Amino acid sequence: MPKQNSQQIAAAVQNPMQQLVDKYSIPRRVLTVDRLPSGAMPIYDSNGSVILINESVQTAVRHGARVEIPTVEITTNFSVNIAAFQLMTLEDIGRRITVTVENDLITREDDLFFELLKASESTCQRDSSIIRDLNEFNEVIFSAAINIEKYDIRPQFLICNEKQQKFFSHLMINHGLEMIPSKLCDSNTFYILPSKETFGTVLIRQDLTCVPTDNPIEASLGWAFFEIIGMALFNPKYLVKHEFVYRGQDKFKSKYDYFEKSWKEEDEVTVA
Repeated sequence: MPKQNSQQIAAAVQNPMQQLVDKYSIPRRVLTVDRLPSGAMPIYDSNGSVILINESVQTAVRHGARVEIPTVEITTNFSVNIAAFQLMTLEDIGRRITVTVENDLITREDDLFFELLKASESTCQRDSSIIRDLNEFNEVIFSAAINIEKYDIRPQFLICNEKQQKFFSHLMINHGLEMIPSKLCDSNTFYILPSKETFGTVLIRQDLTCVPTDNPIEASLGWAFFEIIGMALFNPKYLVKHEFVYRGQDKFKSKYDYFEKSWKEEDEVTVA
C-alpha cells in the first residue's frame, strides 16, 4: 500500500481527534488548559500545596510559592492488516482510528484526573448522608455547593456516575451546575468542583501528534499517537466529595427510574 496513504490518513485524523479530546476529556473541561509556548517552563504560583501527576505518572504533593509541574507522555496506537485496509475507504479507516484512539486518550486523561481527586481526599471537604427523598437530595447538593461559596469561589461542576446522569439532571435544574457524568465516579458519590480558573490546570507541552508506523514485515499499516501533558490541582480544599446512601421509597425509584439495581439499602457509606 502506498506510503502516502498512511501519511494522508495521519494528517486527516490529527486535528479532528485533537478537537474531540479537547471537548470530551474531563480534566480539560474542568481545569484551565494552558498550552505552553516553545521553551516555556511549566512553573506556576501556588498557595501552598499542589497535588500533581509526577514524572512516574503517580500522584504527588509539591510545596512552595512556585511549583514546577512535571509532564508525562501519553501514547497509543492503531494498526490494520493491509488486506483488510484494501477493503476500506480512507473515510472508513479514518473513522475507525478516530473512535478507537479518541476513546483511549480520553480514558487515559480521565484516569489521571480521578487519581488526583483520590489523592485530594485528605485535603478536600468530605461529607456523607442518608437520603430519603428528592427534597433531601436537593438540599444535599445545595449544601455541598455552599461549602465552596464560603471561600467566595463559584461552584461550577458536578461529577457523578454516568448511570445516574438522568437523575442528577433532574435534580440540578435549580442548582446552576454543569453536570459531567463519568463511569470512573462511584455510584454512591458525587463531586462538586469550583470554577476551573481556581482549581487547577492541564498544561500542554505537545499537542496530539500522529505519525505513520507501517510494518511491511507484518503486512500492516499503523499510526502512533502521542501527547505531552501535565496535570495539577492548586486548590484541592475547594473540592467537595459527598458520599451518600439512597433509601427512598420504591415508588420514588419507579417514578423517576434513574437508580440502578446496584444501589442497595444495605450499602453503607463511611467517611474516615
